[in-house]
Amino acid sequence: MTQLKKLVLLIDDDSICNSVNQILIKKKFKDDSSCEMDIVTFQKPLEGFAFLLKLLESEVYKKILIILDINMPLMTGWEFLDEYARIPKSSTNVNIIMVSSSVYQSDIERANNNVNVEEFISKPITNENVANMYRKMCV
Repeated sequence: MTQLKKLVLLIDDDSICNSVNQILIKKKFKDDSSCEMDIVTFQKPLEGFAFLLKLLESEVYKKILIILDINMPLMTGWEFLDEYARIPKSSTNVNIIMVSSSVYQSDIERANNNVNVEEFISKPITNENVANMYRKMCV
């Protein structure tokens, strides 16, 4: 059986954040041929959520890491998490990291208390954050 690939799903309404995060992640993961990784970005969380649903049904990926912004129009990161909590779990390992420029302690506590959120990161994502993502996905 072929080992299934891994996916990083970047969901942020700011295209610059998505681009910078994608560059940082590609730079860290590029030299590891044993950790085949795809990166997909969405500026619209509803489209990202629909994409995720299809992936979970098809079980194409072994692991999915979602980097999810909190403050977005039409669907916030919190609403995304609410919808995610309602879907049946699949055999795909999904890890969600919330990212935000929010300095509100209530946002940090809410993220840390959500069972589906593995970590809260204050923007911008750093090389150290990406190294931790690499360990979660590839080690």
